[in-house]
Amino acid sequence: PMGCRGGPMFFPHLREEEKKASDERIKNHVKQYAKWESSDRFRACNRAGDVPSDDANKSSLELCAGEQGMSAALKEMGFDTTTLDNDLKLSATSALSLEELEGRIINGTIHDHPHLGKAFSVIWAAPECRTWSRASSGRYRNKDFLDGHWNRALESHAVQARKDIESLVNILSYYRKRNPKVIIVIENPVGYLHLHPVSGLFSSFLGLTRLKISYCKFSGESKIYPQKDTNLWTNSSILISQFGSKEFECQKDKPCKGRGKDGKHISQVQDYPGRCAAYPYQMCQFIASLLSAETVKSNFTLDTA
Repeated sequence: PMGCRGGPMFFPHLREEEKKASDERIKNHVKQYAKWESSDRFRACNRAGDVPSDDANKSSLELCAGEQGMSAALKEMGFDTTTLDNDLKLSATSALSLEELEGRIINGTIHDHPHLGKAFSVIWAAPECRTWSRASSGRYRNKDFLDGHWNRALESHAVQARKDIESLVNILSYYRKRNPKVIIVIENPVGYLHLHPVSGLFSSFLGLTRLKISYCKFSGESKIYPQKDTNLWTNSSILISQFGSKEFECQKDKPCKGRGKDGKHISQVQDYPGRCAAYPYQMCQFIASLLSAETVKSNFTLDTA
């Protein structure tokens, strides 16, 4: 009987209705983000940044820090590092979600925070990628349902992930107001985020450029990394120059140290259960050195202006 099973897979007309509703939501988001600078939350975060700027030399903030691999590399480069993650098990400097950090900025309590109420020279953000990743096999969203599968059990996870990106944009706007020279990098695996209109805020309101790099391109004789492509949105001129040439993007017709003699990648992401999000050590070291050079360049430009 029809009542035993249901959903778009069994009733195509329901999928068509859901697709129309999803498309309408995306259109509404496009309109919403076109006027983002007039939104109450964005304006409040920008106003909160109107305070005397303090010294941000060689200081970094890693948002959604996870295992804090990038902060560890920056610390080796002489940075005073601060980390934020809402997972208490990860022992970040501050155990806050992006939504909670945004709330502190809006209500003014950020200025009294011992770690977050200051300017930074580098901010690295890696918003939770579970719902945006292709590795989730479409459980949360796909190209037809970029904002999440409408009226499904996991829709709330996809919606929250989008709201986190909105919060991130407002947070970064605040810290950019504190230090107009701040170097920003947002990292998220190649999947669905760059296809969703919310990522358009990275370029339109933060002035960031999207790059793509591959973990396997940081392989060497002593360590082989899996083929995993990730996006970087950044305003760092050095990162744009270094990675814009696609030298660090794995391509079928180009050599890769992560491949064996048979032309296939030796290591796969599936070989790292529970550690798919961990950054390659060599990647962190290389990017940290570039970011360090960028801060020197930025400070020199500021001093000679």
